Amino acid sequence: GNSGLQWLQVDLEQEMEICKIVIYHRSKDWAHRINGAYLFVSNDKKFADKCLCAKIQGVNAGKVVTYPCAYRGRYVRIENRGIIHVHEMEVYAKI
Repeated sequence: GNSGLQWLQVDLEQEMEICKIVIYHRSKDWAHRINGAYLFVSNDKKFADKCLCAKIQGVNAGKVVTYPCAYRGRYVRIENRGIIHVHEMEVYAKI
C-alpha cells in the first residue's frame, strides 16, 4: 500500500534564506490527501536534520495556500504518510 512515508523534495542548489512556500493544490479529486502533511527545510538531502515550516491542514480542491517559512536551507520537502497530490509548489527566498 501507500501508507509509508511519501515525500516531494525540491533542491534549490544552494543554501538560501527561505521566506515562504506556496502550494497550488489539485483542482479535482484527491486534494484532501495532502491534509496532515508537513513542510520541512534542511541542508541535508536525507533530512536527518530538518526544520518544520508548517503542517498542511484544511485544504480543499483548487486552493492556493501560502505557508510562511523563515529558515535557511537548500532543500524543501513535503512529507506525508500516504499519497501526496499537489499541482505545483513554489519556494520564495531572499537573494
